[in-house]
Amino acid sequence: MAKTKNIRQDSTAVCLQFLRHSGGRARLSQVSFSKDTVQKLLNQGLLKVQRTEIGYYLELKEVALFCHFRQRKSRNQGELGK
Repeated sequence: MAKTKNIRQDSTAVCLQFLRHSGGRARLSQVSFSKDTVQKLLNQGLLKVQRTEIGYYLELKEVALFCHFRQRKSRNQGELGK
């Protein structure tokens, strides 16, 4: 039983590593991890599903926060330059 738990933990870690190495997001159709692995990461709040015009993407929440922070920062710098 412990072996199965270790395999699941390893697959979630590999999934997170895959997404980090692919820029923080990947097309859902290109992800080859099991539904259980993806669902576990979604339940833990580490991933989110982003719907775009060209399909669905799995995205790391930390990347989404970083992108949002960068957009806010660039807007604030633009206001300072006025």
